[in-house]
Amino acid sequence: MADDIILIPINPTGPVFQANENITVRGGHARYVPMVPVGDDGTRLACIWKSHEIVQATLADGSKVPAYECLLLISRNPLTTIRAEVAADSWQHFGQGIVEW
Repeated sequence: MADDIILIPINPTGPVFQANENITVRGGHARYVPMVPVGDDGTRLACIWKSHEIVQATLADGSKVPAYECLLLISRNPLTTIRAEVAADSWQHFGQGIVEW
């Protein structure tokens, strides 16, 4: 597919998830995660959770593509994430970044 499939439409009306400070991350205090591009200006957000199930996402032009639901980290203080649908075939194009918990 063309590179423009990497730009991911984010649903701004989706729920915002809050931190649960009683849960620790298995495996340490930092990990490498995919960095998902969210705009034309090069902004990338860390994907801290990705579903195992593939869903059908609707792109801006109305076409449907297979996608994974995920949580993208907006801020660590306060911990804030947004829900996004990321095209299933675009994950191979994402770089990795480190996120500290």
